[in-house]
Parts: sequence; structure tokens; C-alpha cells
Amino acid sequence: MEKPFVASCTTFVNVSLSGIGTSLLLAGNCKLGKLLREDKKYRRRSSRRAKSSHFFLSKIEEDVYHDILRRRLSTGTWQPVRHGSYNYYHRNDRFRGACFCRRLYWNPIPFLGEQVLLDSSEYEGSELYSLEVAPNHQRLAFLVKTGSNCSLKVKELAGKGSTEVARTCTSFAWENGSASLIYASLEDDGVSVFRHSVGSKPSTDSRLFFTDDPGTTVDVHLSKTCRNVYMYERKEEECFIWQIERSCTSPRLIYDERLGADSAVEDLNNQLILLRDPFRMYISDNDDTFKWDLLYELSPPRRIVRFDVFNKFVVLYVRDGVNAIVQVINEDGGRCEVAIPDDCYSIRVLPNPNVNCNTLKLKYSTFTTPTQIWEVNMKSMRTRVLAAERILFTDLKRFHTRRLTASSTDGLAISISLVEPKDRPYPRPCVIMAYGAYGVTCEPEFSVPILCLLEQGISFAIVHVRGGGEVFGRWSKNQAVEDLVRGIQELVSLGIVDSTMIFGWGSSAGGSLFAATAKRQPGLFTAIALVAPFSDVAGELMKPGTPSSEIQEWFDLETDSGRQQFTLYNPMDLASVGDTFPDLLLIGYELDDRAPVEQIVGYYDRVRNAVPAARIDLRIVPEAGHSGPSDPFEKTRVSAAILSFFICNLESRLSLAQKNLGLSS
Repeated sequence: MEKPFVASCTTFVNVSLSGIGTSLLLAGNCKLGKLLREDKKYRRRSSRRAKSSHFFLSKIEEDVYHDILRRRLSTGTWQPVRHGSYNYYHRNDRFRGACFCRRLYWNPIPFLGEQVLLDSSEYEGSELYSLEVAPNHQRLAFLVKTGSNCSLKVKELAGKGSTEVARTCTSFAWENGSASLIYASLEDDGVSVFRHSVGSKPSTDSRLFFTDDPGTTVDVHLSKTCRNVYMYERKEEECFIWQIERSCTSPRLIYDERLGADSAVEDLNNQLILLRDPFRMYISDNDDTFKWDLLYELSPPRRIVRFDVFNKFVVLYVRDGVNAIVQVINEDGGRCEVAIPDDCYSIRVLPNPNVNCNTLKLKYSTFTTPTQIWEVNMKSMRTRVLAAERILFTDLKRFHTRRLTASSTDGLAISISLVEPKDRPYPRPCVIMAYGAYGVTCEPEFSVPILCLLEQGISFAIVHVRGGGEVFGRWSKNQAVEDLVRGIQELVSLGIVDSTMIFGWGSSAGGSLFAATAKRQPGLFTAIALVAPFSDVAGELMKPGTPSSEIQEWFDLETDSGRQQFTLYNPMDLASVGDTFPDLLLIGYELDDRAPVEQIVGYYDRVRNAVPAARIDLRIVPEAGHSGPSDPFEKTRVSAAILSFFICNLESRLSLAQKNLGLSS
């Protein structure tokens, strides 16, 4: 593999161009002296921010915060992605906040002739959920989330201001250039799909589809060739895919049988390519017959997660346990895999809006390899590194990554991704992370906060429990708890981790997993940090209108077996805890509709009443949704608070152990 020609600090931002997500790369080269001057600027700016920051930091948290920032310094040389005649990119402006911008592709000078299409002042007090530029580059549609509702707005790029189209939109897609929008909207009695002519009143929108079936979700997306809009009607493990043509008044079904929940379709060269289920892909002529022929098939445990199409190639993103594999199918049916130099890694396909392209871009990293952008020639399968992130003030050769395996209670092999400092004696303190829900894989990717832990001599491990994307299938949440416990016990039995210094870190559903594990085995962890955890699972599942997919993901409280499983898992039931409970950091977000602040405060009260001596720190972050603060500085402050919680806890226990050792001697 060729050496990178860009060595810099890098920031990646995902946006959507005409229905296709595009990764944008911020990179820059600068000398050490300039970096140090930039560091001083960051410190002065951060000290001013600290006075007005929404998230208060103590002295040690402020030090960790600056330690994270100084490793990410960059001069800000942008390498945006070309789409049509423009280069589109995101950047953070000191005065305008997060900005979405563009400039003509032939302009080689960053920011010269820049047009700011959208900045944070246009959705102040809300969270930007998604955005999409029209295929003719004249309009911009975007979703902003306020509370539990998403508003769809359209902006003329040649003018100012935006117009609201719908207040309860779930997804949207451009149609007919930029003349109209197809969008799905939640209503009191069901879900509808509308066509909106830009410039007309929303009250005149024509309804194309409606379902009152409870638990059904509807999404729409524009095909990569911008020819048709496809609608996905999903319920539980089933999916129906409909095609919406420009002149039609109602969609038509493209496959007359029920499909898997993760099915997807794209059109290419007057043909349709369909991912029927995680193991089979089909191809059909794009006509009224929809006669499907098998294109590609995989055998378990390998499965197809998603795919992308080009004129002469189909790219598959395949999951094989924890690891991901990128396969390329050429027009002759030949298959090749992208070569990957490591065993424990994270790799992602970056969506490309250019159908005629012969190159593929990938985002690659490991625990000890900062993020790189690869370019793969799909004809020769040669790979070169386009850009590589440089992390300052750290020798990454001091750290070691490896993959371990633990056997769960039923004999299933559970993978563990571990990174540890080489120069510290065994056993070591360790921070454990896991997720185990919604089929989401916890990737062993590079992270500056994890790097800060390693600098303090703390190992970091991900236990790939069931429920995520690592192990295919539907699994009980109690099996995920058992997997987590057995993974930690394996690390202790191998002498890698000190059993008295085990720290847990879980976010969202992962926070619920750690809370349930701490309830079942309160002496397993020294301390746990729960960020926006789903603590009151029963309260959320019993809300009216809860989708059936959510009940299937967690527990069906209408059945005896579901209630028994939930009783064993329930994080709020702390009657059996006794007097032992790990130190606890609880972080909630003010605007979070998935893990509301009231739910987190309720869990705080339960722990406080069950174990009065427990040490609990509760933090509420204002103006942040479930994914955390949109401001990168505020997001870094949250990370700094979590890291300092672990570091302070470790230092206090080490000093206590030394004091006890001195007394005994």
C-alpha cells in the first residue's frame, strides 16, 4: 500500500447529496510550532467558552478536555467531495457554528468563492437531523428535530430563509429535479406519503399512500441515478418495497412477496438490483414484469449489510462476525475482496454520488491506527491512502491491539477487541464497552478519548455481545448480559485485567445493558458511566403507540415469558442489590426523547433509595438530543467528564490501596 501524501488531523462529516450520503474530509498540514500556537488559541478560546458553557467542568475535567483538543489540531485545509459542478462540505465556523457550504469544483483555494448554504442559526434550538441537495443544485431540503417531531423545510439556494413543508416528517426524497418532494409523515391515525410541489401550499399536497397498521414505519429514498423514488414499508421482520414514478398517483409494488426488514433496492442501467435478505441479491429489468433472477448469494455467518451500485460494478459491505469485508462484483460476475492488513479493525464504505466512477473510497482505522481514507481502483483492486489523520504528542507504537474469544454460558463464542499499553505490568485497570441492540456493531475504531485512557495506563476492551451486528439474529437481552459477564471474567482469568479495577461505559441501549449487569452482579464493576441510558424499559414499552419492532427488540410484556425475562433484566428493580453498588456517573440530555431526563432522574432516585451509600454523579446537558451536543466543543466536554470520572476513581482507589499497604506494613 502506498504511503499517505496527506499527514494531518482529520475530521469526517456525513451529509447527503441527492439521496446519497457523502463523507467529507477535513485535513491539514502544519509544522509543530504552528500547532503549539494553535493549541494556545484553543486554550484561550476554550477558557472563554468555559464561562458560558452548558456543561460545567472541574479542574481535572478541564485538563482532560484540553488534552483531547490538542491532539486534534488542524489548519483546516478542506478536501470536499465533488457532486456535479460543485464541491460540498461541512465546516465549523467560530461565529456561525456548523455550516454546510459549497464552491465551484475548479476553485483550488479553500473558502474562496464559498457559499454557505445552511448554518446553525437557521435551526437554533433544534437538532439538524438530515439534509439533501436537489439534483439540479438549486434547492436544499432538511429535517430539524425539536423534541420528538421532525420538521421538513425547503430552502432556495439563491435566496434567503426557508419554508416549512411538514411538521411530522420521518423521511423525504427529491423528485423530478427539484420541482417536487416525496415525504413520509406521521399522523394521528397512521403514516402517509405525500407529494409536495415546491412553491405550493402544504395543504394542497397529494397523498400517495396511507397505512393505519400500528407498528409500521415508512421511509422513502431517491435512487442513485435520480430516476425513481422508492418507498419502504416495514413492520417487524417484514418489508414491502414500492416504486414511485414521476407521473404516477400511487406507488406500485416491485416484489410480490414479503422481504426481510433490511431489504433495499437500486436502479442501474435500466435494471433493478434488490437485496432480498442478508444473504441473497436479485436483479430484474426495470419494466412492468419485475422478473427477478438470483445475482449473488452468501452462506452464514457472512451476510450482506448494504450495497452500492456503479455502472460497471456492485459493491457489497459484508459482515463476518465482528469484522467487515468489502467485496466488488464486476460486470462479468467476478468477485474480489479489498485486502485489509489487520485482524482487529473498522472499515466503512463511503457513499459516492457518481455512478460513472471506477474508484471506491473507504474509511479505515484500528485502535492504534488513526483514521485513513482509502481509494480502491475497482478494476485493478489497487489501494492507495488518500489522507491519514495524524495524532500529536503520542507514540502509538506503545499500544497493542488484539482479538480474544470468550465462551458464553450456552457455548457461543463471544469476541473481545482489546487495546492495552505495552509498558504497564499485568493485571491492568480496564474500561469495558458494549452495546448489544438494534443490530448495531460496536466497531474497534480509533478514538482520541480512548487514547487518553491508554496514556493513563488504562486498557480498553469492547465485548461484542449478542443483539448487535456482530452475532446475527434476534437474542434475549439477558443473553447479552451473560455475554458481557463472561467476557469480563475471561479477561480477568487470563490475568489481563485487575478484577478490582473494572470500569463500564455504556451509551443508550448499552447503558441499559450495563445497568442490568450491575444490578445482577453489583460487585463486578468498580464504576460505570451511563450516557443517556434506557433505564425505564417497561415505561417506554408500555407507552401507547410503541412500534412492534421496539417490543420485539426488547420484551413483549403481554406474554408470561416476556414478563419473566424482563423481571430478570429490569435495571430499575434493585431490591436484590444489597449494600454494594459501583460508583455511578449518569449523563442525560435535556432534549432527549428516547431516554428522557425524567427517566434518568428516576433511575438516580432508585439507586439512591436502594443503596444510600452509593456514590452517584448526575449530569444533565442542556440543548442536546439523544446523540449528544451538536457543538463539537460541548461533545468533547462530555467525553472529558467521562474520562476524568474513570481516572479520578482509579487514582482514589490506588491511593487507598497504598495507604492500606502502609498501615499493614
